[in-house]
Amino acid sequence: MNYQRMAIEKEAPEENRPLDQSTALTYTEHRGRIKLRSIIAEASNGLTPDHVLITAGASTSLLIILTALLGAQSHLIATRPNYTSSLEIPRSIGCDITFVDLEFGTQFSLDMEKVAAAIRPGITKLISICSPNNPTGTTCTNADLCNLADLAREAGAYLLIDETYAPLKYSSEPGGSEQEPATSSSGYLGRNVVTVTRPSDPPVVRRRKVAGAGSNAAGKGSISLRQKMERPTEVE
Repeated sequence: MNYQRMAIEKEAPEENRPLDQSTALTYTEHRGRIKLRSIIAEASNGLTPDHVLITAGASTSLLIILTALLGAQSHLIATRPNYTSSLEIPRSIGCDITFVDLEFGTQFSLDMEKVAAAIRPGITKLISICSPNNPTGTTCTNADLCNLADLAREAGAYLLIDETYAPLKYSSEPGGSEQEPATSSSGYLGRNVVTVTRPSDPPVVRRRKVAGAGSNAAGKGSISLRQKMERPTEVE
């Protein structure tokens, strides 16, 4: 789908002059508060505030991502079960969907051969997975994520990873040490990979290592978003 901003949006008062915070029911900036977008851009290598769009939760983000990348003539490969929005939004716009079911007999593991076999060169626009999966709890390995990213790249498609439940930790055995699921932050997967996650609690700005750049992994000194938002800034 092709999104274009209407003239009334571009000319809206909140987009063209500082907001009067004393006025009740004042609209906020359409793309999100500039201070918050600046903080996020600062924590992301190579981005500016104009690259950042703030949404009210993951569902809105998924709506934007899925309708921007897919159309009625597009083909989507989606693992199932998956987050409902990742399945129903493509269906609602008439997208052709191939489901790769996670089966009980294989402990709900992802079958890479089925994903590869479902790709239609030039037509497949997106591969969508949920890892850790809801409700099965199974996760993809780092090798799985890299293989999926490569498959999508070779097909000229994107890979969407819903990793909302990645902060969950578990022990495989009673009394065992906690294990963290593999996520996109484990390494650089490529520009064709989109991830959906949740902030830490309390939320912190974390820097991730990107290919070609220095390591900026967050340590114990991570600054909370709340603290950074409360600081004076020159961008407001």
